[in-house]
Amino acid sequence: MRVPVSIAKATCHAVLDLGSTHNFISEAAAAHTGLRFTPRAGMQVTVANGEHIPNLGVFSRAAFSIDGKGFTGDLFVLLLAGYDVVLGTQWLATLGPILAHAPDDISKTAFRTYEGLYEFVVMPFGLSNTPVTFQALMNDLLRAYRQRFVLVFFDGILIYNAYWSEHLHHIRTVLVTLCANTLFLKHNKCSFGAESVAYLGHVILATGVAMDAAKVQAVVEWPTPHSTRALRGFLGLASYYRKFVHGYGELAGPLMQLLKKDGFSWTPEADATFTTLKMTRHHRW
Repeated sequence: MRVPVSIAKATCHAVLDLGSTHNFISEAAAAHTGLRFTPRAGMQVTVANGEHIPNLGVFSRAAFSIDGKGFTGDLFVLLLAGYDVVLGTQWLATLGPILAHAPDDISKTAFRTYEGLYEFVVMPFGLSNTPVTFQALMNDLLRAYRQRFVLVFFDGILIYNAYWSEHLHHIRTVLVTLCANTLFLKHNKCSFGAESVAYLGHVILATGVAMDAAKVQAVVEWPTPHSTRALRGFLGLASYYRKFVHGYGELAGPLMQLLKKDGFSWTPEADATFTTLKMTRHHRW
C-alpha cells in the first residue's frame, strides 16, 4: 500500500510494509527534506532478498505526517529505489494492535464462494507476512517479561517459575496484558500448573529438558532414503536435537556429503551410517 508522506518541506511516496521491522528513507528523499541525519558508518540492513544494504544514517524521532495526522519515528537512510519511504512494523505498532479487525472493517474482508459469502473476523495467516507481524506483536506486548519468566513463539506462551506463589502472580500478569490488548486464549488449548509441558518439540521438566518421544520414534522408524530430498528430510529432523547427541556432526558427516549436487549414491557405507545415527540417537535419548 502506498501513501503520501510529508517530511519537513518534502512530499514523499511511502510504502507500508508489514515485512519490514523498521522505517527507512531513501538517500535522495532524505536530501529533499533539507534535514540533517546522524551518520551510522559500518551498519547494514538485510532486505527481503538477503542482500545487505549500507545504512548511511538515521533521522532520530523524525516528524512526519500522513493525511494531516502527525507521527514521529526513526527513519534509517538507505540506498533505495522505487519508493522514498518504507514504513514498517515499528511505525504500525504505534497504531495499536493490528491483527484483529475492527467491527466496521470486517465487511471489507468479504469473499465469495460457491457456498456463500464469508468474512474474516481476524487477520488470516495466509496473508503475506502475517506470521511475522503476529510474532512482532507478541514480542512487543511481552517484551518486559521475556527471558525472565516468559517464552513466546507465535501463540505459544510458556510461563515458567520455581515457586508456586510466584507462578500464580506471573500468570495473572500475562493474562492481564493480553486482556488489555484485546487478545484472547482458547481454554482447551491452555494448560495451567503443569510440572511438565511439551513446547516446540521438547518436553520441559523441573529436572531439565527432554526430547519429544514422538519425534524420537519418527527418527528411529524413518525409512531408508532413496533421494536427496528424503535424506534432507531425515537430517533436518535429526539435527533438530543435535545438541543432545555428542559428536553429531561427525556421525552425520558421511550422510551430509550425499546432499552435494549429483552426490547422492546410497551405498552400504551410507546405510551403515544411517542405521548407526538412528540407533545412537535412540539409545542416547
